[in-house]
Amino acid sequence: MGDGTLARLIAEFDWAATGVGPIRAWPQAMRTTVSLMLQSPVALVTLWGRSGVMIYNDAYARFAGDRHPALLGSDVREGWEEVASFNDHVVNHVLVGNQTLSYKDIELSL
Repeated sequence: MGDGTLARLIAEFDWAATGVGPIRAWPQAMRTTVSLMLQSPVALVTLWGRSGVMIYNDAYARFAGDRHPALLGSDVREGWEEVASFNDHVVNHVLVGNQTLSYKDIELSL
């Protein structure tokens, strides 16, 4: 899927223990999304499924600070409890509207 620390961690992670299932069962669209995300120098996270299982790149790991690597494979609501309502909105918007979201200069208290 890519190079870098997160590519290795993603490959080694027990995804079968999460809602996304083992990598070999991921749809091609998901594999492509993760592969593209891993190549980006911008901090990116993919929230997969209704619970928003977190899969992210190296830049996002730096952003996450001490929460990394525990965030990998966790539900976004649990990983970022202090902004759970914001993340609920993001996940619900995407699932209902089938659209991605992007934010610039949004302030969240973590």
